[in-house]
Amino acid sequence: NFLAPSSQVATTSDTTTRSTSTGTNNGQQPQHQQPQNSGIGPVVTPEFVDALLAQELNQMSFQEREGIHEEIHGVHTLAVEETPEFVSQKLYLLEQTLNAAVTHDRKVAARMSNINKTAYLEALRLNSQYVRDDQNFRLPFLRAELFDHTKAAIRMLKYLDLIYDLHGSEALLRPMRLSDFSPVDFKMMKEGVFQVLPGRDRTGRRIMGAFDDIPAEYPIQTRIRVALYVLMCVAEDIESQRRGLVAIFFQLSPNTKICTDTQERDFVLRFFEATPLRISAVHVCIPDDSISQMIKNLFLLAIGPERRARSRFHAGSPTECLYAIQSFGIPSLQVPINTNSGKRKVKTHHKWLELRQLKERAIESGMNFDGIECPELKDVLFGRGRPIMRHPGNVMMRNLVEAKLDEYNNAKSKKEKTDIAWSIVREMQNSNCRFLKEGPNGFWIEVSGDVARQKISVGFRDLRKTALDEVGGLLDIGLGTAPAATSTTNGSGFAPPAEPATSDNSLPSAKRKGGSETAKQRDVNSSTSVFLGLDGRYKKQRCNPFDCGK
Repeated sequence: NFLAPSSQVATTSDTTTRSTSTGTNNGQQPQHQQPQNSGIGPVVTPEFVDALLAQELNQMSFQEREGIHEEIHGVHTLAVEETPEFVSQKLYLLEQTLNAAVTHDRKVAARMSNINKTAYLEALRLNSQYVRDDQNFRLPFLRAELFDHTKAAIRMLKYLDLIYDLHGSEALLRPMRLSDFSPVDFKMMKEGVFQVLPGRDRTGRRIMGAFDDIPAEYPIQTRIRVALYVLMCVAEDIESQRRGLVAIFFQLSPNTKICTDTQERDFVLRFFEATPLRISAVHVCIPDDSISQMIKNLFLLAIGPERRARSRFHAGSPTECLYAIQSFGIPSLQVPINTNSGKRKVKTHHKWLELRQLKERAIESGMNFDGIECPELKDVLFGRGRPIMRHPGNVMMRNLVEAKLDEYNNAKSKKEKTDIAWSIVREMQNSNCRFLKEGPNGFWIEVSGDVARQKISVGFRDLRKTALDEVGGLLDIGLGTAPAATSTTNGSGFAPPAEPATSDNSLPSAKRKGGSETAKQRDVNSSTSVFLGLDGRYKKQRCNPFDCGK
């Protein structure tokens, strides 16, 4: 329904057809019958939807309900622990299931009798290495179904059938690209209705959103192509494959219309069933008006039982909704909504499109592209500013530096100090942490271990200098040598501490061998202090990917 154009007229005649058969009792009539409205069709009531949701939850075990609840709040994940042997075994079972499906094996045919295999057979005929042999293509389907190889095979066949209908046989040979879009497709992409947020939630999941109604000028095929492309870009992220995707539907218009076209709703249902990402949480933000309850009921019936228990609704103004989703670990400042006007923002989205075009052009030209679009939470970021300092990887590294400061100060040689810095680098890398700096094209680039070690060594020296300065200040105050000001005393005869200077030239820099430093060298050295967050001073810098688009 959220993919439907806003000009469609709202009815409920066909929306709940699939849901009325849910809740049967040993083959008898459904326990919760929908009331009938003569001449109009079934009417979706809050009581019916609540009873349906309660029945589905009651069919789950206590552990299943708790797991879903904790995963929605971002404090737990249902992801399966992976080992190389386990992954290889599941990939082999997936291959066997697909072979059995196309050879009409009796054991598999019962579960796949209604699955269209035309696209998969066409990929085999074209000898598509992308579909047959690419582990990066098949593994997301296994992760989406928590490594149930039969369900993963069904999802993969549905996905191939969907992209075959949308893009033709070319989509069976390689991943989708922006160059595959028509001018109408790309125009809708730039509208920013479907966007991926630049950061992650508190468990490391990527966040994709659908913001406001879609103009009626775009056909359903265009809407699905754009939404599927954005989702497949998110699917390139390994953490999102394992932990799932967080979906946000931000309905800003007070006059929401629901699509009644059966073909369009079938396309939307195929989209949900074919995506190679597990949707671990769904947040729907709607205005607090008379139509919001109807939107909630129809949405819950449309998304199916797998996502119904994972949905949370937030009614109110844009500001109220942003505060609500923030409690689920979602960085509300990155949601592209202007809380004053209620309109969506597209600045960060357009920057994301530029990065995607750079990456796809490099891949098309045969270049080895190693740029990182969105760092993980455990990565250490080079740079300045509070968003960088507060990054979880940087916080973890600061704690390690502070924990080993005494050992570093007691080291008797330069080699011992270097070994201590290397020990922190190895400890971080053993936990799959990367040291990243932002490249000139906007992507993050992993630096060498020696560069990471040098930064940590400078961080040790800056932390030690800061500690010595604090001790010296306390001694000055105790000896009565601190500068006093008669007009601004605090009652004890001593002037309050002066505010730190904000000028770049006033920042202290560690002295190096070889004489005085140039301004560029001072900037490089001082950037490490702010990168580590050890001197307490922050410097204004250009926009970074965690703060753009505000």
